[in-house]
Amino acid sequence: MLFDEHNHPVSSKTVSREQRARCVWRRCYKFISLIHTNRSGDFFIYGAVKVVAGREHECPLLYRMVEQFVEFHGKGIIKKLILDRGFLDGPNIGRCKLQWGLTC
Repeated sequence: MLFDEHNHPVSSKTVSREQRARCVWRRCYKFISLIHTNRSGDFFIYGAVKVVAGREHECPLLYRMVEQFVEFHGKGIIKKLILDRGFLDGPNIGRCKLQWGLTC
């Protein structure tokens, strides 16, 4: 991906020649994880992990991981799903609540 001088990703199609001279091409990856922890946060265990290219949007990948986890382990194992703001998606949260009985 192309990053500007402030380390923000930019589109190579919308950047001018002057701006592009100050930009740097870098490899970029995203790490999406589904973890389990206790209430006090003493430990955590990975339930699912995915590493993808930086261009991919992480929201559909997380919900697919939740779906696969529920298909494999059954309903009722995941009781509460705590999401970062980048994963807030109304239809998918509704599906988690209605189909799998999760609290988000």
